[in-house]
Amino acid sequence: MLLWITDTPDLLLETEDLVIRTPSELAAISPQTPTFVVIDVHPPQQTLINWATQRQRATLWWQPDTDVPTGHCSAIDTDYTSAEFIPLLSNLYSRKDFICLAPNELELLICKHPYIRILTVPTEFDDQVYDLNGEISYIIFRWQERSLDEIEQTGKKIISRFNIKNFCCLYIDETGPDVLITFSDQYHPPSYG
Repeated sequence: MLLWITDTPDLLLETEDLVIRTPSELAAISPQTPTFVVIDVHPPQQTLINWATQRQRATLWWQPDTDVPTGHCSAIDTDYTSAEFIPLLSNLYSRKDFICLAPNELELLICKHPYIRILTVPTEFDDQVYDLNGEISYIIFRWQERSLDEIEQTGKKIISRFNIKNFCCLYIDETGPDVLITFSDQYHPPSYG
């Protein structure tokens, strides 16, 4: 189960794979019960911080404005709001409609790497290199109405443009822009070369 903790629960509807709660509703939830939590509360109240500090499972803080507990991950650079990204993350986490994602793979990366970048892949590429300095990246290709050759050519451009060394390609059968997710152990401000 993916638990999204937010001050704006009306932005999305709950599904069988996504539970949405406000910080005031956390008292009834044990910190270790949800297998994956996304925290999108600004600024977080002390009770939420105390609850989250007890978690030792996958926890992603959405553009936090506070120190994040050790073992948690921060979405620091992103082209998305949490409400835009949560449906994709929920599908990714539950492996619904995705090809090539191992069980627990996402949770392990969230627990291992303290930083994540989530970027929209541009539709037009120039020669500028955007060095992400990530340990591992996922390129999520939107599959509909594209040939394998088109996806392969786009993949080569993404790898070159973002200087990606260690990556995995994922495919989802839907329309929309491709997404690049990069995990890293240290925060590196974006650099252009």
